[in-house]
Amino acid sequence: MSTDRDEAIADTSLKAFSTKLRHLYDQAGAPTQQTLATRARCSRTVVWQALNGKRLPSWDITERIVVELGGDATEWRSRWAAARRHRDTADESTDPGVAPEPAVPPAATTSPRPRRHYDGHDARQLLAAADALADALRLEWDRVAHHRRLLLPAPIPLRWQNSEQPVTGPLRETLACTPVGHLFAPLPGIPPVTAETVRSGDLEEVFTVYGGLRSGRMLILGEPGSGKSATALLTMITALRHRRDLDDAERGEVPVPVLLTARSWDPRRQHIDDWLAESLARDFPFLLTTQYGPNAPRRLVRAGRIALFLDGFDEMVPELRAVALEALNRQATFRLVMMARTDELVAAVGACHLYGAVALELLPIPVYDAASYLTRCALDSAAAPQQQLIERLQEKPESAFAQALDSPLNLTLVRDAFPAPSEIDELLDERRFGSRAEIDRYLLDRVVRVEYEPPPIGRPGPYRLEVARACLEFLASTMNERRTRDLAWWRMHHWASPFPRILAAGGLGLVINALVGVLVFGPLGEYTVRGTTGARFGLVYGAAMGLTFGLFAGLVSELRDATAPWAARIGRGTAFAARPNLAIASLVGLSTGIAVANQTFYILGPPVGIAVGLASARAARRVLPRRNILLRVDPTTVLAAGLPIGLSYGVTKGLMAGLVAGLVSGCGFGLMVGFARPSDETDLAVAPETSWRRDRGRSLTFALAAGLTFGIPLGLGNGFAHGLVPGILAGIGFGGTIACGGLVGASNWWRTNLAFLQLRRNPTAAPLSMRFLQDAHAREILRSVGPVYQFRHARLQDRLADSRRPRRAD
Repeated sequence: MSTDRDEAIADTSLKAFSTKLRHLYDQAGAPTQQTLATRARCSRTVVWQALNGKRLPSWDITERIVVELGGDATEWRSRWAAARRHRDTADESTDPGVAPEPAVPPAATTSPRPRRHYDGHDARQLLAAADALADALRLEWDRVAHHRRLLLPAPIPLRWQNSEQPVTGPLRETLACTPVGHLFAPLPGIPPVTAETVRSGDLEEVFTVYGGLRSGRMLILGEPGSGKSATALLTMITALRHRRDLDDAERGEVPVPVLLTARSWDPRRQHIDDWLAESLARDFPFLLTTQYGPNAPRRLVRAGRIALFLDGFDEMVPELRAVALEALNRQATFRLVMMARTDELVAAVGACHLYGAVALELLPIPVYDAASYLTRCALDSAAAPQQQLIERLQEKPESAFAQALDSPLNLTLVRDAFPAPSEIDELLDERRFGSRAEIDRYLLDRVVRVEYEPPPIGRPGPYRLEVARACLEFLASTMNERRTRDLAWWRMHHWASPFPRILAAGGLGLVINALVGVLVFGPLGEYTVRGTTGARFGLVYGAAMGLTFGLFAGLVSELRDATAPWAARIGRGTAFAARPNLAIASLVGLSTGIAVANQTFYILGPPVGIAVGLASARAARRVLPRRNILLRVDPTTVLAAGLPIGLSYGVTKGLMAGLVAGLVSGCGFGLMVGFARPSDETDLAVAPETSWRRDRGRSLTFALAAGLTFGIPLGLGNGFAHGLVPGILAGIGFGGTIACGGLVGASNWWRTNLAFLQLRRNPTAAPLSMRFLQDAHAREILRSVGPVYQFRHARLQDRLADSRRPRRAD
């Protein structure tokens, strides 16, 4: 009887609570339950249960529902607590007439992963990893900001206001967030944001909003050329400097801001945590060193030590934008800042928006601020045309010219595109420009013309204006077709068919190995294969082996980057297809398999080769902070490759031959793996030119290690059998061919050079090369962000792409 009485009391309390909640719901105009559920970040079933007395939701959900209905959260907290005391467990019954909540667009994992807390040694390791990452990023972003002239002269006076566009929920919901769950306390020394704080502000106050926002989510909106990327960049620099000045205890709780583009993220298949961790491991390989513990990038993400600045939302496929927003809502448990064009974000926001976010919309630059900025950029004794331009701004603020200078992009173009003050007269001709659009196009067109026009005195540059412009238009249009703002030189081979490059590698292998075969198997070399020798045999045997291994090396080179659709279809299911260590797996595994097969009548060769290839590929992924050549010999590869080779040779040729073969081959393969490991430097590839040189150096070093690994034992063996000269020829010949194969299979540099040659068949891309890209960067047509190039402005890329369309149509 007491149980029935307790249940009746609980039902009465729950019914009383739901009755009052229903009354509040009616006073708010009775919005649809789906609308209320969307705003309160819960399911429609939970809303129905709360309104009908079927279930008492958690306080977090109840608070959001009450706030959305205009109620007082403090007053309702006591009502909820009273109902909770009378009913410890919620009734799980649901109305069979209510349809289940609509399915979320498919994502890799729709639930957030809880943040983990680390203590002791793990915490010290993570702090050291975060500090190293922060130092590298601070140096990189300072360099980029100075190159883009964002700091000197003083930054353009950008202002923002809380956006009125329908892209976020009610501001009161965001400000009501408390630092529990995956919400955030303000950064040390930063006050919590208030309604007044986020009403409007200037560039410096963006960091205040970022650091004091408890929801941890912020949108930076604006039109093209409004300064979104510059705002994000300067905010990250401020955040990194703020973090640097804190003590260890406080610094450990402050996340490191990382800028990534959303183009490489597929929210349907990949959890945001996984994508972020993989991006960190790819872009900052020093995080994989043993001093930071196992898988430091993933641990940094799981511990909340990373803040994501997400760019490139506009470049995502339109149908993926809504899916991305839903995935971020459900998965992101870190601070998040997203930059987006206003129109694209409004179009993507339907029933789903980024919950808890504050949207800061960048405003046009007032005329007096534009005039003041140009005054600061001018010389103390400014020329008459410059003074006339500034006066025109102040005297005619409603003119098309003044309206065109309300964006940071056009201000910087006026600052940089008129090296000769006398040329400004052309811009001030009111009869020539009748609208803002005409001025925009004129300023963008001047960027290329000014940089490539031959100087009146002195030696002209290596590229004529017409040729350079055509090549830049080709680059811009191709990038637009691929929906990207990043020009990564190591991925430009996707712009041309891979099969000519594979055939070229096969042809190169055929020619080189045919010549080597004639020398090594001829009268001077005397090399034998199962008792057969001679120059004619060497020609045929060398050509066949060279063609086979050349085609194989070319295929490995293409498969190392599985972002190409055809390569992804072949290699996505394998463990190492998308990693550069596929070259190591193939070369070490194939070589070990052949060596064992020759001694075991081809029975044990294939399984041994596969096992050794997988082991060496796994070992090559590790990054060790060691530069001593002896310590770069990987013990795992030494054991995995040397043991089967030594046993097979020991059984067939004797104990001494087995020891020598196993030791030499194992140490050689271990050295190859050591040189193939990613660099452990904590500095970033600060420019594409640097990453180009590093890739070339690493691939040449790897090729040399591979050549020595094969050349020395083969040369010694042939030398002991036939004399000094045959030994030298065998060592140089076979070592050189293996080195060429390793270079082709492991080098992005080689592959990209072949792609440049392919693309030059297009007349408009005739000068395309790394030298051309470096020259365009030096002329500030391109800018560098880490190891990738970007056009100086996104609108410049679009303008060049549009200029090419009529020409291509003709």
